[in-house]
Amino acid sequence: VLGRESKLISFARMNEVVIFVSGKNSSNGSHLYEVCRKENPDTYFVSNIDELKPEWFSDSDRIGVSGATSTPDWLLEDVAAKIKTMR
Repeated sequence: VLGRESKLISFARMNEVVIFVSGKNSSNGSHLYEVCRKENPDTYFVSNIDELKPEWFSDSDRIGVSGATSTPDWLLEDVAAKIKTMR
């Protein structure tokens, strides 16, 4: 397992829900999303804040936001901020 993947596996295990942010056409993003989802079935793939669904977070205290290497920090921060308003 590559370094990035092993960190994602640990991250997926320590959160109740994982939101993985990446472009839909990113093969790297799709692969890393699958790594997370394999460890945590409550992992969701989004490309923007409009794809978030409040029911994903309703019973969860530990929600992690991660993304592909190419996912900009501002987008990860926007997703995290939007999740806080949905809870």
